Amino acid sequence: MGTRTLSYGFVLALILVPAAVCNADTVIQGAGDDFVHFTAGQYDTLTNPGTSVIVDNGDGTLSTTNQGDKTSVATYQIQFVEAPANYFLYFNLVEVSGDSVFVNHATGFNSVPGGIDDERWNGLDTGWNGLYEILGDQSSNYKIPAGDPAWGWNVAGPSTVSFSVRNREDELLWKDFIFSQHDDLTADDLDTIIGAPADPYVDFTYTQTDAAAGAGTISGTIDASSIGGPTRLEVSGVMPAATVTQMGDIGGTPVPDGMVGFIDGESTIGNPGADKGVHLDWRGEAVTLTGTDGDTLYSVQVLLQYPDEDVTGEETRGSWKFTLTDDNSSVGGTNDAVGWTRLAGWMGDEGDGNRSSGNSGGHDWVAGPDEIIEDKGFSIDQHSWGDNIGMTVGSRDFDITSPLFVDEATIRGRLPVDMGTLAAVPEPTSLMLAAMALLFGGYGFCRRRRA
Repeated sequence: MGTRTLSYGFVLALILVPAAVCNADTVIQGAGDDFVHFTAGQYDTLTNPGTSVIVDNGDGTLSTTNQGDKTSVATYQIQFVEAPANYFLYFNLVEVSGDSVFVNHATGFNSVPGGIDDERWNGLDTGWNGLYEILGDQSSNYKIPAGDPAWGWNVAGPSTVSFSVRNREDELLWKDFIFSQHDDLTADDLDTIIGAPADPYVDFTYTQTDAAAGAGTISGTIDASSIGGPTRLEVSGVMPAATVTQMGDIGGTPVPDGMVGFIDGESTIGNPGADKGVHLDWRGEAVTLTGTDGDTLYSVQVLLQYPDEDVTGEETRGSWKFTLTDDNSSVGGTNDAVGWTRLAGWMGDEGDGNRSSGNSGGHDWVAGPDEIIEDKGFSIDQHSWGDNIGMTVGSRDFDITSPLFVDEATIRGRLPVDMGTLAAVPEPTSLMLAAMALLFGGYGFCRRRRA
């Protein structure tokens, strides 16, 4: 399984095209694999015809060092040996300052991007990026249709195609490319394909269903090789209940049973911070995660705090989901919100935290019972670096005269694992067997001495 590299050692291109460096490597899909993985350094040709430069770092990575005229191109030769299929592109990189490249997603293989806006792959982040996720409806993905000679696919045998990436912005470190038949791979799935040790981060999700009840989980993959365990160990644990703090004054308006809380106005603090709404947090609590490999149980602790300021990219991301209503008829109320609001979630400690605004169009509340559900991504910034995990459910614009009730609130994100707490202990059954062996072994030894 995996991919292989076949090197022919041709150097003629160095003589004929001085601006190009030629490795003449063909990346070959492993038999039975539904993916192809290759490093950025496994290019067939690297061309720097103008002022822009792509540099081979000699360690399997490439760097863009000058935005310049955006004419540098790295081209790869890929030999697919499995059945024809649609392939989806994933790109692993380090974002230093730039965040885009050119790829010809319209025609895909066997073409070189011309550097036009329609070919721009923008908004790249450190870590794994999926082309189909970013371009959405613009993307036809990279396809190898069965029996289509224009794509060079030979149904009776392997097909070799070229794939090219053109630089757009400087200070990007290109690391890995993967073409997969699956369009839903996570960063952990992709790291498993390339055999990378797991990073020390896990994912959490928590949902508060009323003022007193909530539940959540933490799970992920860590590298336990430092104590003799596997390089990729799945661990999980249960989040404790959040502390719920209601901010604001609803007056005499009754709150329906089973609600998390209410929003009675616009936050006057802005960003950072919120002084209206419902706040959830965990006050810096720690959770023990466990995972099993064979007969060994591993444990590690995670502190319920956001990463600190030296973390960028995927580790800063999360999302929130709020369900709100204006209907309190179940408790005999006549509340009816009419007007316009725009929701927001403030990530971090109570009274601080960076604001993550809801849909820019907001929501129009009309006469009669109304409910909205909003799901929005966020990235933590300097206002919540190192904060306790927390979230305020609130509103940045509140052009109505009636309160809103928070029926449910969900928060998701990433947490750094304290790898210094990683420990391995035998499972209880192993401990019992060991104790029995010691007991009966000792007994036998005594009897032999008596004989």
